Amino acid sequence: MPDSDYLKPTIEGIFEDCPRFRVLVVGRSGVGKSSLINAAFKVDLANVSKLRPGFSNIEQEITTPENPLFVLHDSQGYEPGETQNLGTLKAFIESRSNMPRLADRLHAIWLCIEIPIAGGRVTETGDEALLKLRSELPPSLPFIVVFTKYDQFVSAKEYELLNSLNNLDDMTDDEVEQTVQSRLGQDFADLCLDKLRKVSPELPLWVYVSADARYTETLKGLLGLTHKHIVDSVSIILASAQRVDATAKIDASIAVGRKSMTISMQACKISLTFSCRILEGPCFQHALSWKDVEGMFASFAY
Repeated sequence: MPDSDYLKPTIEGIFEDCPRFRVLVVGRSGVGKSSLINAAFKVDLANVSKLRPGFSNIEQEITTPENPLFVLHDSQGYEPGETQNLGTLKAFIESRSNMPRLADRLHAIWLCIEIPIAGGRVTETGDEALLKLRSELPPSLPFIVVFTKYDQFVSAKEYELLNSLNNLDDMTDDEVEQTVQSRLGQDFADLCLDKLRKVSPELPLWVYVSADARYTETLKGLLGLTHKHIVDSVSIILASAQRVDATAKIDASIAVGRKSMTISMQACKISLTFSCRILEGPCFQHALSWKDVEGMFASFAY
């Protein structure tokens, strides 16, 4: 292998293998899919002509000039109780999960479910069928249930709770906040997780999110969870594509730098070892040995 190829910058090689993060977003109309994508990747899907009303070709790659580092597949037409498109959706996931090229495979599936503030069902028929499909997915393809519109849930529960506290005037602001946060967690578990567990006893990966600017941390949670469960090289693409977490971008850059340094050190090690072996012999009693080279590079380990 030529040195120029062996020492090619790591980031360049990663983007050649997989230039974009590919995500399938599933969920019924109005659940907040577009708002989620707009907030996470800082785009405006309303300006994308491919998302015209009635468009439902899941195979269509939806991209934007504002952020070319991700590609979206949208399951438009996936409505409550609808099963007609479920076969198409399952076939698409299976096909995209087994593509030979990393760039063509699905990298993540986000199943968006609106938090049912007024009660009622958490999942629809299609959601439940997809949850059963999880066991057939490759481990490198994270399937994440994304509970949307968390800000509306918080507002409704805060109003409900504050009106139910008899001793509100006697509580400090910190005490009120602690009480609200404690109840929010329990109410979310009762409203969403317990119902989800009835459909899928082994809970899938899940997170709640809001596209509201006040809840940026929830978007970081979704992106961080996705990052944790995808292929290493794709995680670097995701870190570059997302527009929410600057720290994630910095961490990805450091990871690339370390990987590039490791590759360079390995190439140098091979070169030195080869030179040592050439120089071995009675005329070169003091030439470096293989153990010398191993020790030299072991000292750089970190």
